Formats: sequence, C-alpha cells, structure tokens
Amino acid sequence: EVKQESKYMDMALHLQYFVSISLCTFIWIIQVLHYPFFQYIDLKQFSQSMVFHQRAISYLVIPLMLLELIVTIYIANYYVLTVVLGIWLSTFLIQVPLHKKLLQKKDLLIIAKLTKSNWIRTILWTLKLVIVSFGL
Repeated sequence: EVKQESKYMDMALHLQYFVSISLCTFIWIIQVLHYPFFQYIDLKQFSQSMVFHQRAISYLVIPLMLLELIVTIYIANYYVLTVVLGIWLSTFLIQVPLHKKLLQKKDLLIIAKLTKSNWIRTILWTLKLVIVSFGL
C-alpha cells in the first residue's frame, strides 16, 4: 500500500511538472506576443477577435488550471498552493474583468492595463515552474 501511494505521488508530481511547463509557456506567449498584439487589431474586427481569443484560450487554459489546482491540493505543497491561489486571484479579480471590458470596445488603456497586470501571472507561473522543477 505504501508503494502504491508512492506511485500515485510520483505520477502527481510528474503531472504537476507537465502542467507547470504548459501554463508557463502559454503565459509567456500571451505576455510578450498576444496581449501586446491586441493594440494592432483593426477596430472593425476587435470585438470579434476578443470573443475568439477568450473562447480559444479558455479551451486550452481552463482545463490545465483546474488540473493544476487539483494536483497541487493532492500533493499538498503549500508553497505551490500559495502561488496557484495568487494566480487564480489575479486571473479572476484583475484579468477577467479587463477582458470583459475589451469585449465591449477596443480601448488602448485597458489593453495596456491587461498587459501590465498580466506580469503578475507571468511571474507567478514562472516561479511555480521553478519551485516544481526543484521538487522533482
């Protein structure tokens, strides 16, 4: 039984590493390429582009974020859990409301706020990957 628990923990640690690499990669692409690109989208296409972005990124990121939370709780690494909670708070208290505003209209100030505030998640997901990498 102890060996079985060890096997599950080993699988969870590897899954956490995979999810960490995936989310860290996504956030860096979004931070340095995708969000800054919003300012160049034509006004006529902007609303449609934001709907597409939010739908497409949600299909990729939401399952990974849920898996990240579940695995982190299972592993009970409180350093990682603290970082994950910070990511969730930033996402739902800062970035999601800014995205909702961009669905209504193109606003360069909101795009700048989104890009600047997203550094919170970029740094936290990078920190999480570092912590998880040294834990394997």
